Amino acid sequence: MRRGIRARLVFDGYTRQDWDAVVVLEGDRILWVGRPEDAPACPIIDLRGMFLLPGLIDPHVHLEWSAAHTHAGVRADYLREAAKPPELAARARLNALELVRSGVTTARDCGSSHQLLKLREDIAQGIVGGPDLLVCGPPITKKRGHLFWMGQVIDGRPSAERAVREAAAAGVDGIKVIASGGFLTPESSPFAPQFTASLLECIQATANESGLPVVAHAHDVASIQRCVDAGIGTIDHGLFYGRDGRQRIVKPVLEAMATADVALGLSGSGTLRSNLGAEGGIERIASTLAPHRQARAQGVRVLIHSDAGAHATSFGGFAETLRVAQVGLGLQPEAILRIVTSGAAAALGLGNRAGAIRAGMRADLVITRADPLVDLANLAAVEDVIARGRCVRQNYWT
Repeated sequence: MRRGIRARLVFDGYTRQDWDAVVVLEGDRILWVGRPEDAPACPIIDLRGMFLLPGLIDPHVHLEWSAAHTHAGVRADYLREAAKPPELAARARLNALELVRSGVTTARDCGSSHQLLKLREDIAQGIVGGPDLLVCGPPITKKRGHLFWMGQVIDGRPSAERAVREAAAAGVDGIKVIASGGFLTPESSPFAPQFTASLLECIQATANESGLPVVAHAHDVASIQRCVDAGIGTIDHGLFYGRDGRQRIVKPVLEAMATADVALGLSGSGTLRSNLGAEGGIERIASTLAPHRQARAQGVRVLIHSDAGAHATSFGGFAETLRVAQVGLGLQPEAILRIVTSGAAAALGLGNRAGAIRAGMRADLVITRADPLVDLANLAAVEDVIARGRCVRQNYWT
């Protein structure tokens, strides 16, 4: 069925806009965008006074996690529910719905059980609500390494190759490798590597055989350098810690990332979100995210993600993640929105179908009552979200 929406188009995924537009949808695609007087004949919902922008893209979430207030709570919740797969699946469905209702219409899950592949298909078929999903499945880690309690543990090249090939056979959209330790797993150290560059190179090469991208979890400088040397295309978190736990920006590493077009993921998770509005919080955010600010200045592609599901990181708080990124990167709302729409789509290989309001693209739209280009906080309360041509909140059509 063909139908249209009339509202003020303020951002199309690439540039600031400011005009009275009609967006005509047909099925799950955008058929036409233009002035009301030129619109093709079809029912049009008049939303003048409201604002339109593309559906947002979150490249790093954990739908099976609980966003408990402590690291230990997240781990305990996962392990309890993993013993009862229907409960884990139910949590993932609820989290997916909360995520899409916040305006995120595309997301990459960077650590889950393989049963999340079923949710990916159910969402694609319209059986349940949620964002269009890319799924990495169980992350590759080492014995007692970060996320060993839910990941795929390897101990050398044969097991690394086997892990990647088994994940590819299961139908994942990418491979997640845990290159450094992490805060969620106290048995590991976020300030030290877990794998050699040679083993990371093996994982990347095996993923290449199946045409799968690799995204790495890496906190420390040494792990980041090893990921770059291995040819890994996306490095998430990337806080540039030394072994002493202090951040230090290493310009040659940033230059290598820029030359190789390695994307650096900025995590606007609950830890940083809690600084918004707190005394001295803006300064803490700016200090923590200095490596990402410097990376962007050096020409590195910086992505923005929530890490939703990690401790104190709700699935409905992407607007807060964007505000954190705005402080950390020192950018205006238009630039932030470009990163989480057309920029993220290009980085995830989805540039031909998501991240923009243009004819032929997937019908993913966010409708707000206040202009997000004036203040990103206006995205905290969306009027409605259209995902694949369907209104999530069903304010206007099902």
